Amino acid sequence: MRQKRVVTLAFISAFLSALVPPAVSRMPESPSPSGFQLGLGFEHFSQTIAWNDLDTERTSELNSVLASIVLGYKIRPDFYLAGIFGYSSSNFDGLIFRRLPFSTVIERGGTSGPLLGGELSAALSRGRMIGLDVFGQIIAFFGEAKTSEIAGLAVSGKTEGKPSWMRVTAGPVVSFGRSSSFKPYIYPNFRYFKGKYEFSETVENLKGEEKKDITGQGQFGLAAGAEMALSEKFSLRAEAGLYPHGDGNDYAVNIKTLFAF
Repeated sequence: MRQKRVVTLAFISAFLSALVPPAVSRMPESPSPSGFQLGLGFEHFSQTIAWNDLDTERTSELNSVLASIVLGYKIRPDFYLAGIFGYSSSNFDGLIFRRLPFSTVIERGGTSGPLLGGELSAALSRGRMIGLDVFGQIIAFFGEAKTSEIAGLAVSGKTEGKPSWMRVTAGPVVSFGRSSSFKPYIYPNFRYFKGKYEFSETVENLKGEEKKDITGQGQFGLAAGAEMALSEKFSLRAEAGLYPHGDGNDYAVNIKTLFAF
């Protein structure tokens, strides 16, 4: 499965690279050097998570889809701040809760909820062919409580799960080329991930609660992408990244549009 994901990402990157260059010569200059920017962001990422199961560390996988509105302000041509407001669906797979009336395994337990965050970008240097920036982002997800009936019991029972997580990414961005309308780049970065999953179970008069603390694997990764100015006011950025760790690779794919005004 992971090998298929890697191959898919490589195919998407090659496909975009083949399509973009012919349009570069027709692209106008980049958006205005300062002012407000409003955009939409879409992301899909996987994250291998570690958690404790009766004093034994286990791992499972989280897959999330994020849709967000990005409201930013470019203070100067070399410094940008933005707030992120959106919604996410986070799919936890393989979490086991044993300290309950009946042990429960979360299998493809998708939970939705709002997310909040922020990001900043600052230019460090600009050469004729290479530019160096630093980029950082923080996102917090607040899952809504998800209630389910317990099937197969002679009495009534229900469960309720409520996850949350926080992700921080930061690192240098190295861009290439002279064109201000099309800038491919690489982004070696550090990714910190931490969260929790609160779970409760009620079966008639019996009730149990358990909380799993979650930490992310694959903290260092490499992303590559391109930023394209499609008009004087409108730009597009596409990016894909891999995060290797002892059990394989996690990935992230995102697309962001920005409108300057």
